Amino acid sequence: MDRVLRASASDPDAELSAPVPDKGYREAFLNLSRNLAPTGKMFDRLEIRDASAPALEPVELQVTSRRDLNTALKNIRPPVLDDVVGPMVNHQVIVTAVRRKGKLVYQDIEAEE
Repeated sequence: MDRVLRASASDPDAELSAPVPDKGYREAFLNLSRNLAPTGKMFDRLEIRDASAPALEPVELQVTSRRDLNTALKNIRPPVLDDVVGPMVNHQVIVTAVRRKGKLVYQDIEAEE
């Protein structure tokens, strides 16, 4: 896990594909790492240390890390959703959206199980 978190914090576009070759898992790790990264409102740096290996350098997430992780997430997602949405046509789905400035903005879609 240390390798994955370090890759996410340092250069997610270039380094994360080696330890996490599966695109779906890579997206999940990017989302988790991004959610840990500070926004700058309450704090601007987060250090994560491995309790089982205290001699290792801590992984550091900063406000800029959050921006980089958002960019990596945009790069990993497909530019068109036809391949994702097509198999869901005529099936029940769950769509996640957020409200921004009075408008609903798409976040995610998944098949209802």
